[in-house]
Amino acid sequence: MSYDAFDNNDSLDADFGSAITVYPISVAMWVKNSAAGWNSTGADVAFHFNDEALDTGDNGSSLRLTLTDAAADRVTASQFRDNGLQSEDNYDFTADAYNDKWVVVVGVWRDDADCQVYIENSTNTSGPSTTSIATITEAWRYLRIGGDATSGFSAVTNGKIAEIAVFDKALTTTEIDNLQTAAQTGPAPNTVASADCIAYWSLDSDQSSHADESGNGGPALTETGTVAYAADHPTITSGSGSPWNYYAQQ
Repeated sequence: MSYDAFDNNDSLDADFGSAITVYPISVAMWVKNSAAGWNSTGADVAFHFNDEALDTGDNGSSLRLTLTDAAADRVTASQFRDNGLQSEDNYDFTADAYNDKWVVVVGVWRDDADCQVYIENSTNTSGPSTTSIATITEAWRYLRIGGDATSGFSAVTNGKIAEIAVFDKALTTTEIDNLQTAAQTGPAPNTVASADCIAYWSLDSDQSSHADESGNGGPALTETGTVAYAADHPTITSGSGSPWNYYAQQ
C-alpha cells in the first residue's frame, strides 16, 4: 500500500508532543508521480514541518519539501521564518525522468542558512542554499504529509508517498546513496541512520492511524479528511519497512 497523496483537503498529520529545537533535520521519502504531476507548476507540498498548530495559517518557523514548486520537473527544500522565506534549494531534472516511478526524495536542513534537496541520489542536487535572512530559535513540532501545514492542500493526480523517515542529523552523501538502487529498490529508509531516526512510517497499510515504526516512541499519524490509499508500494529490500516485518508488527 501507499498513501495516494495530493488530494484536496486530505493529509496525514503528526504532533511530536514537544518542540524539536536542534538542527540539523533530514527527511527521506519515496514518491511516485505521474507526468501530469511532475509537469504541474504549482507548489505540491509533500512534507511540511511547522512550529505552530496545523491550519493556523502561519508558516512561522517551518521546513517544507515540495514537488514542482514554480517550475515543472523540480523538487525543492525550503526554510521559512516569521518574516518569510529564509533559504531554499531547488533541483530541476530532465523531463519525464521519474514519471510513474518510485523515487527517493531527501531534504536536508543543516542550519539557518543551509538546506539542500536530493532526488534519487546525492549527485542529483544543485545546493546547498547559502542565503540567510534571519536567525531565530527553531521549534518544529507539527508535521503534515501531503499538504501545507498552515493553509490549503495540494491537488495532483496519481501522486503517491510511502516510506517516510525523519532524522535529527544531516544525512551524508553515502547514506543518501544507500537509500535507493538503480533498480528502483532500497532498504527501509530508517535503517540508513537508525540511531538518528526520530520517526519512520512505511505507510504499507490502509489503517486509519499509523504507528511510528522507528521503535523510539515517535508519534502516530492521524488522518485529516479521508485519506486514500493505492495498492502500490516501493520495493523495500530490507529493514522494518519490508512487508514480512511490517505485518508482523501489527
